[in-house]
Amino acid sequence: MLDEVTLVRRRAGARPETVTYPTTDVLVNELAAFADAVDGRQPFPVPETDLLATLAAFEGALRSMQTGQLVTCDW
Repeated sequence: MLDEVTLVRRRAGARPETVTYPTTDVLVNELAAFADAVDGRQPFPVPETDLLATLAAFEGALRSMQTGQLVTCDW
């Protein structure tokens, strides 16, 4: 990712490809998806296990920064 809307895709044996996505308000989209899930209109687009793994990694990174030690994520 070069910025919030530009991705450079690199594949073996191919030239790099730059993809530009339209600007969007990610927070608004996430909150709308959450509201849809709460109301039962559609499932949240990210599986719960992925969310929990990401949070565990983030918390582990914070602990490592605070202590200067290697941290193992339990997730």
